[in-house]
Amino acid sequence: GQFFEKIYAMSIEIVSTKPIVVAQFSNSSGYDGVTSDPFMMLIPPFEQYLGSYTLSTPASGFVGHYLNIVAPSGGIASVELDGSFIPSSDFAQIGSSSFFGATKLVAAGTHTVKSSFPVGVHSYGFGSFDSYGYPGGQSLSEVASADSLQLSLTTGIAPQGDTVCVAEATVLDSLNQPLSGIRVDFSLHGVNAMSGFAFTDSLGVATYCYLATNAGFDTVKASTGGLSATGVVEILPCALNLSATFVNIINGSPGSIDLTVTGNVAAATYTWTGPNGFAAATQDLSGLTDSGTYKVVVRDPFFSNCKDSLYVTVKDTTIGGGGGNCDVTCLSDGSWSKSTVVSQTNNSGIWMGVQGVLPAAATFTDPAVVGQPYPWVHVTPVAGADPIKTGHSITYFRKTFNLTTTSGIEARFRMNVDDQAEIYVNGQLVARLVGMGRANYRNPYHDARFYGAGAVDNGYLGGDMFDFTTNATMSSVFQVGTNELIVVVRNLGKVKDKGGFSMRMDLTGCGGLIPKAAIVSNDHTTPHLDLYPNPNNGEFVIALPSMEKGTVAQIRVYDMNGRLIAQQEETSEMAEVNISGMTSGVYFVKVNVNGIIYTEKVIRQ
Repeated sequence: GQFFEKIYAMSIEIVSTKPIVVAQFSNSSGYDGVTSDPFMMLIPPFEQYLGSYTLSTPASGFVGHYLNIVAPSGGIASVELDGSFIPSSDFAQIGSSSFFGATKLVAAGTHTVKSSFPVGVHSYGFGSFDSYGYPGGQSLSEVASADSLQLSLTTGIAPQGDTVCVAEATVLDSLNQPLSGIRVDFSLHGVNAMSGFAFTDSLGVATYCYLATNAGFDTVKASTGGLSATGVVEILPCALNLSATFVNIINGSPGSIDLTVTGNVAAATYTWTGPNGFAAATQDLSGLTDSGTYKVVVRDPFFSNCKDSLYVTVKDTTIGGGGGNCDVTCLSDGSWSKSTVVSQTNNSGIWMGVQGVLPAAATFTDPAVVGQPYPWVHVTPVAGADPIKTGHSITYFRKTFNLTTTSGIEARFRMNVDDQAEIYVNGQLVARLVGMGRANYRNPYHDARFYGAGAVDNGYLGGDMFDFTTNATMSSVFQVGTNELIVVVRNLGKVKDKGGFSMRMDLTGCGGLIPKAAIVSNDHTTPHLDLYPNPNNGEFVIALPSMEKGTVAQIRVYDMNGRLIAQQEETSEMAEVNISGMTSGVYFVKVNVNGIIYTEKVIRQ
C-alpha cells in the first residue's frame, strides 16, 4: 500500500471510495514550542461512530486534557458532556461538510459523552515531555464488508401517540451473510420528521423505534455507508366514535342498550358501569332492571391509550292505568320521530302557523336528533326533557301514545323553542308560540295548564305565556286508544340555519300513557362541552349541560403543563370565561357538573 502525509492548519473532512486508515499525528514541543510530546491517534470513520461513550484520562502528570467531539449538523444540539448539553455555539463547521466539531478542556478523571445522533470522540492530553491520544471508542464492525441493505416494515400502519418499532434494516455481505454490529442510520420525512440510528444484531437486523406524535404518512430511509433503502408507514389516529340506542324499563320489563362502535383498528374492549354496582364487559347490554345512567369506556387495543366513553340514561317507565288519579308524562327525547316533509317559509317574523295542515303519519320515518342547535344557541331543556335539533324552515315531530280513558283528564304543556312552534294533539291545535327572540328558548319556559272544564291557566306558576291556547276541554282533545302528539317548529335565518325545541306534557287524572313503540334513543353521548368561539382571543362562552335549578358547575382552566390558571363557578347554562391575560397557546377547560367531568381543548390565539 501507499501513504499520504500532510500538515493542515484547519479542520478537514476526508472522503475515500476505498478502505483507508486515517491517523492524526501530534508533533513534539520542538515543533511549535508547546509543552508536549509526539503521539499518533487513529481516526474512526463516521460509519463506526457511537451514540454513547465513557472514557478516562490519566490521573496525573499532564497539564491539560481535551476532547474533540465531531457530530453531524442535525445532532449538535443533542450532544451531552457529563450530563450537560454542549452549547451549539461551541461547534464549528468542518470545511464545507455537514459535520461540526468542538474541542472541550476537561479535568482529569472519567467523562461521558452522549447523543441521540452518532458522534465521534477523541481524547488527548499534554505534559512535560509526555502526551497521549486515542479514540474515545468505536463500533468495531465490518462496515467495509456491507454489500446490501434491505428495509422492511413490520406493518404498514402504526398507532399515533405510541412508540412504534416498525422499521427493520437488514445488512448482508457479498455472500448474503448477516453482518452484526453495523450502525444503520434512519431518517424520517413526513408528519414526524426526525433521525436516529440502531445497530444490527446477530441476524444482521437493525430495528428503529420512534414516537409517532402526528398522524399521517412517514417516509423512512435507512442508510449505512453508501447503501440506502426507503419505505412508507401510515400513522393512524385514535378515531373511536360511539353511539347507542336503548329501550327503557317498561312496566318492569327489562331494558337494553345497543352500542355501535366505529373507527377502531383492533377489536374493541368494553367496560360498563352503572347503578347499584353494575359492571359488564360486553358491547351491548340486555336484561337491565335498574334505572339510571350507564357508562361505557371503549378502548382500541391497537393503541396504548385510545379510549372513548358514552353515557346512556335508562328510565323506569310505568304505563297503563285506569281508575284513580294518575300522573303521566311525555318528554321530548330521542324516541320521537321526524317527518320527511319540510315546509318552506320566508324570514318574516309574522307566522300564523300551518293552519292544521300536518304531514301524514307515514312520513314520520326519521329519528329525532337530540342535542343543541349551536354552541351559542342553547335551548334550555324543560325539566326532565331533552332538547331536539330542528332544521331550517318548518319541520314536524311526532309522538304516539295510548290512553285507557279521558274522563276528567287535565293537561299541562311546557316548552322552549328556537324560533316558533305549534303543538297539536290528534290534529287539534292546543298551543302556539309566534313571538321571536331569546325569551322563546330561555327560562322561564312557556307553561300552560288546561283544566277539565276548558279553563286555561296560560303562564302557569309564573311561566311565560303561549301566544295562543285552545279553550277546548281536554276530554274532547284526547281520545281513548291511540293519540298523536305533533310539534311543528318554524326556524328562520339563513338556509343552513338550525333550531331546536324542548317540551314536556303532563296528563293528570285517570288513564295512562302507553308508548306506541319501544322507547329507543341515543340522547346521551360522550361528555362534551360546546365552546364558542374556538380558537379565540382569550374570551369564550361555554354552554353548560344539565344545569337544573340549584346546580353549580365548577370550571377550571389549565395550561399545557397542568398548571391551574383560572377557575370559577357558574349556576346558569352559559358561562363566560376570560383568559385574555394569558399568552397564546393551547389550554384545557375542565368542568364538573353533578359529578360528570367534561374536558375540552381551547386555543388562545
